[in-house]
Amino acid sequence: MRIILIITALSSAISQAREWTAAETETFQESARDQLKDIVHLLLDGNNEEIVKQSTSPDASVTGSLRPSAEHAHSNSTIGGITTLRWKGSPNEKPQPLSAAFDELSSTWPADGEPRWKVKNFDVRVQPGGTEIATHTDYVAFIQGAQNSLQQIGKWRCLWKIPQDPEAPPLLKSISLLELTETNSAKSGPLLKDVTLPVLGNLPAFQNILAKGANYWIPRLPRLKHRFQHGLAVGDLNGDGLEEIYLCQPEGLPNILLMREPDGSVRDAAADYGLNFRDITTSALFVDLDNDGDQDLIATFRSPINFFENVDGKFINRHQLPHRGQVFNLAAADYDQDGLLDLYVCQYQNLDEKGIAPSAIPLHDAKNGGKNSLHRNLGDWKFKDVTTSVGLDQNNDRWTVAASWEDFDRDGDLDLYCANDYGRNNFYRCDTAEDGSISFTDIAPETGVEDMTTSMGISWGDPNRDGIPDIYVSNMYSSAGRRIAFQKNFKRNISKSDTDHVKAWQQAAMGNSLFQGRADGSFLHASKASRVYKGRWSWGTTFADLNHDGWDDLLVANGFITGVGSLPDL
Repeated sequence: MRIILIITALSSAISQAREWTAAETETFQESARDQLKDIVHLLLDGNNEEIVKQSTSPDASVTGSLRPSAEHAHSNSTIGGITTLRWKGSPNEKPQPLSAAFDELSSTWPADGEPRWKVKNFDVRVQPGGTEIATHTDYVAFIQGAQNSLQQIGKWRCLWKIPQDPEAPPLLKSISLLELTETNSAKSGPLLKDVTLPVLGNLPAFQNILAKGANYWIPRLPRLKHRFQHGLAVGDLNGDGLEEIYLCQPEGLPNILLMREPDGSVRDAAADYGLNFRDITTSALFVDLDNDGDQDLIATFRSPINFFENVDGKFINRHQLPHRGQVFNLAAADYDQDGLLDLYVCQYQNLDEKGIAPSAIPLHDAKNGGKNSLHRNLGDWKFKDVTTSVGLDQNNDRWTVAASWEDFDRDGDLDLYCANDYGRNNFYRCDTAEDGSISFTDIAPETGVEDMTTSMGISWGDPNRDGIPDIYVSNMYSSAGRRIAFQKNFKRNISKSDTDHVKAWQQAAMGNSLFQGRADGSFLHASKASRVYKGRWSWGTTFADLNHDGWDDLLVANGFITGVGSLPDL
């Protein structure tokens, strides 16, 4: 019996000390996440300490503070009535009870507000010995009061004891602060007000189309599946100083033109302008192609790309480009400085005769995407494909979602950045020779902006106001991806999988990228330092000075299809 007991104990120790699989750590993180949610809820409620003890180790504590005092903040700023405090960890490492630490965390919350908060693990690591597991956890809280609103965004390191009983949940041993940003607005409520219903609520186009989500349309228009990547165009079509919005729609639904009226109202004028197409429309662009002072339209359909001239309130088809694959973005600029706007077309993927696209291979570094093209405006509604002659055929095999022009090196000509899904981005520098000839060279690797991830949007700006253009790229932030990709054995059993391959997958889950331009022409990856990488599942993005204080702010569109009914988000 003694021998059996010894062997059993040894077997248990070996089992605990071995490397956990991704499936095991994912199972653990779900249990730890649920435990932590219950613990945080009870602690913030303030009167359930006895119940908390059932979910924690007897010596459970917080190392230091979850919200240090203001004088220990790494930075402290007040702009436009908004005060922001940032901490990098806690200056005090002395343990304190969980209840006291959470009292500190909530000490600045508006007393009359209903808090909304969330915790989510993004890293799971088995500790040496195999009896404890550390998780890195995102923490977010928002509280809106009558006089002010407050937001906290932080990261914790939580240490858990693995119970002897495999059916029992883990026990929380400690929490320590990694970083915290607290924003306190002197105004109550959000900084931006949703005016959708007051402005658009009475429009049939809103009630019958826009107000209904993907889950409504997919069973009714089966060919949509989950493909709802449809763009929009903004421009002043009638010269009244008010910009209109043209909304591209899936096939079967009419495109919508939101025309602004002087009294502040909005109407759908798509039919009036002849723009209520029902063909699938993925991208559109308002630009003056013929230099007559009004906005013309370029739109991409399943059929050829069409160029429409604005003639006295009607749009007339003047030119077509040959049939392409799926086009997600159009970027116009006068690259050759001849006074006429030229067009760069971003072809995301190729389609076969049945309209089916190939899978991205390899998923983290795909080179089987569509072929982007540059079309030079020759005047009189004639365009010439100059992609190859100017060198833009280099690395032209990616899954491009967006492109944007900017003179990053301030030499007087426009350079081009391409945001690509499933892998590396392109950054083409434009060079003009003495004889006037123009060539582009992909310099993404040497300038540090390849951003090998899942890029979908680009915005140029100068958030640090040093006079050098910076790039913000919207990608995807995935807590699950970060947890799994950083496992020790991740991808190690796959042929041709090396360290660079694993790092590429890790990068793909890290979120958005801010590249700060430097005087030598290179870029600094400043995403983590500026804390702008966590844009969740990000699509488009733009720099904009929202509060007119002279500094570039960021807007990021994010999200994806949600589950039906009680099903979780995808």
